[in-house]
Amino acid sequence: MLCPMENLHIASDGANGELIPADYYLKPTATTHIDTNLSFIARKIFNLLIWHSQANRFSQKTEKLQFDELMQFIGLDKSHNQQVIKNALEALVSTKISWNTQQQDKTKNRWGVCTFLAGAEISRGEVRYMINPMLTEKIITPVVYAKIQLLIQAKFRSKYTLILYEYLVDVISRHKNQILSVEVSLDVLRNIFQYEGAYKTLNNDVLKPSTQEISSVTDLTLEVTPVKKSRSVVALIFNITRKGQCKPSPMLSNAAYEEELTDEQEKLNAVLLGKGILQRKARTLLLAFTEERIKQNIAYLEQELTKPNCKIRSIPAYLVKAIENNYSAKKMNGKAKKQKISNEKIAYVCKKQKMKLETETEQESEQKIEKIKKEFYAFRNERLKQYLAEKTPEWIKNRELQFIKDVNNNKYSILKNSFKRDGMKSKMIQLTFENELKDELLVLKEECDVRDYVEWKSRAVASLPK
Repeated sequence: MLCPMENLHIASDGANGELIPADYYLKPTATTHIDTNLSFIARKIFNLLIWHSQANRFSQKTEKLQFDELMQFIGLDKSHNQQVIKNALEALVSTKISWNTQQQDKTKNRWGVCTFLAGAEISRGEVRYMINPMLTEKIITPVVYAKIQLLIQAKFRSKYTLILYEYLVDVISRHKNQILSVEVSLDVLRNIFQYEGAYKTLNNDVLKPSTQEISSVTDLTLEVTPVKKSRSVVALIFNITRKGQCKPSPMLSNAAYEEELTDEQEKLNAVLLGKGILQRKARTLLLAFTEERIKQNIAYLEQELTKPNCKIRSIPAYLVKAIENNYSAKKMNGKAKKQKISNEKIAYVCKKQKMKLETETEQESEQKIEKIKKEFYAFRNERLKQYLAEKTPEWIKNRELQFIKDVNNNKYSILKNSFKRDGMKSKMIQLTFENELKDELLVLKEECDVRDYVEWKSRAVASLPK
């Protein structure tokens, strides 16, 4: 569960402890310097679970958090793709992680290897997980660590940006200077990026985009100077300037804990907690919506639970959505309910595309919606082609080799026979590889969600000269 962090008191490098703001986590240096090629999503979840574990102090053997909140914290709140999360959790359970590969965790000067998670499960709208016991002590009481703001990672478009940012924050966390110069050899960079290739390719595909993105969306400004030996670049000097802390995330603020509840709200709070809703979420709902609305939706939930064909799998998740979307106000019976849903779909398309569909039949409106979906899929394919056109042939080849490696390592066990038989010529293999590229490269709102695409298209049409 996502509990209030308020201020964690965690042992630091020196004798005194350090108060850590709620929206920061302490990433142990040993786990920053890991030797594994995790996907972008897996790295984000890796960091989220470190933060979540530190927040809960491993109060139980297994921890759990809401699936919707996980998606929000890693920047996929508009996505409904559970498979991407399953793949990432599977990688964290199965991929060997070699930590402290740069030998910077000097407290014990030891190398180690294990998996990050001992196990994970998605059920009833929740994600349950267990950190590998070998990493528990390093995560809960880190001695040498980087202090990183959690939601910065949601702004990144590339895993290489996240890797470089963590590495540099880890270095500067041990210095108090606002301006710092750090020299990093190319061998170290290739190791942390898990990227092989000539410096020119590494620079164009990884370093330049990553340094630009870090300077534009984080609290750091980077200037990079190559270090040459003869005519070859052997290292890079990163000139780092801190711009000050980024604004704390409202999702992690303690505002909901600072405002007192009325007696009536306290009673409702007890009811919500009894339904399984977390303390923080319960208070947020009580402060955001009227008592009458919350009561009506609690009654609506109880009525739904009495139905013989009730399909509610997670009572807490369903009740939260019922209050936020006011299900009780939308309650209708039989054909009237179906007609209202159909009319809402038609009205949505009318508004966004300025089309008068009031007289069209339900079948015709569904055809319009299907047309929009086809346009959206074609738009995603076109965007992918554009992004790939900007990539070098070396980048595409390396990405394909990594995909083949993942297939051979049973990341996609169902595809292994197809790959052995037809290689990359298999349509199923090609489609899976294309979907991986889309998950990695298509991150803008209009590229991920059909509704955001409709809004984006409407704005583009409206901006055209008449």
